[in-house]
Amino acid sequence: MDGRAEKAFAGWPERIYVIGSDGKIAYKGGMGPFDFDPEEAEQALAKLVGPAASSTKGGDAKAPGELR
Repeated sequence: MDGRAEKAFAGWPERIYVIGSDGKIAYKGGMGPFDFDPEEAEQALAKLVGPAASSTKGGDAKAPGELR
């Protein structure tokens, strides 16, 4: 085995993008895992669509499909 499939389909590097309604990149995050900043991406997304109605930080929000 020479690892060609692994190289071709590897998920690295991770990166978060936020795409605006105009189809242009509104936010391009750093390459993961070390420059991966989900909170920064969340702030960029909030600028486009507004803050989330509820946050999982300290709240009682449930995962999709989870019973309340």
